[in-house]
Amino acid sequence: MKLTIWALLTLAVLALGYLSVGLFVATQLSSPVHHPIEHTPTDEGLRFQEVGFESSDGLDLKGWWISQEGSSRAVVMVHGLDTSKSSQYVLDTAPIYAQAGYSVLMLDLRGHGESEGERTILGYQEVRDVQRALSWLEEEKGFEPSEVVLHGWSMGGATVLRSAPGTGVAAVVEESSYADLPLLLRDVLPEESGLPSFFNPASSLWPNSS
Repeated sequence: MKLTIWALLTLAVLALGYLSVGLFVATQLSSPVHHPIEHTPTDEGLRFQEVGFESSDGLDLKGWWISQEGSSRAVVMVHGLDTSKSSQYVLDTAPIYAQAGYSVLMLDLRGHGESEGERTILGYQEVRDVQRALSWLEEEKGFEPSEVVLHGWSMGGATVLRSAPGTGVAAVVEESSYADLPLLLRDVLPEESGLPSFFNPASSLWPNSS
């Protein structure tokens, strides 16, 4: 009897330790890196306005709005992990849309740039941010979803792909995105955490560790 109890206690401690390691890894890897804003659309010759709105779950989101007078088209530009609307690849792309007659919304996803949030869920909760941006464009600027293009990079690409179904947006542009996050994490988690893939399932149990 005592042996059985000790065996159960040992298993419980091992399971708790396993799950704790998973939580620690998930918490560390879901904490985005903030970089100071060093460049703005002004550096690209574009006039912009700072804007903000609230996500559907109550986070303050920030963005830059570049308006084109008389424009009937708009684009929402969404950065990748650990970057922001001020990243050079986003700034380099904004003038292309502006010159083509698009009004441009450059969005900071939750936990990035100037937006609120302490965790990133790699495109899952971030869908709320993009969908709220679409609502803001319609309510505040008069752009129907059918007049809006979503353009995202990496995590932002995955986010716009997940955001688009059912919205009626005109088009989705994604660069260097991923379609299968669990498959991606299978390879990335051991590299980023320094732990063997044995701990992958435990880390994946905590997708909302915020």
